[in-house]
Amino acid sequence: MEFPKELNLLLRNFHQDFFRFDSPDEEIIWALAAIGRKNREAVKIYLDRILAGPLDPDALQRAWRNSPAEISLKDAAQIPDMLRFIRARIDDPRLSDAP
Repeated sequence: MEFPKELNLLLRNFHQDFFRFDSPDEEIIWALAAIGRKNREAVKIYLDRILAGPLDPDALQRAWRNSPAEISLKDAAQIPDMLRFIRARIDDPRLSDAP
């Protein structure tokens, strides 16, 4: 399994600056705003598809490790939770003005 380029574009924002925000919610909103509306829509479609079916945490962990994310999620079970967290914020009203 490999993440699509749009999700990898988002994960490229998961680096040391990610922790400058006051909450994980703000971190994800910032990362989503940075990739643009078209890429957010592609990430939304991808996450809706994979989160609707059975998840293989080990395959997701390999994909995460092969992504440009500099933030490590050591426990494979954390990755589906992170992807759900990202998906829940894609429709956030704070992104309505983001390009």
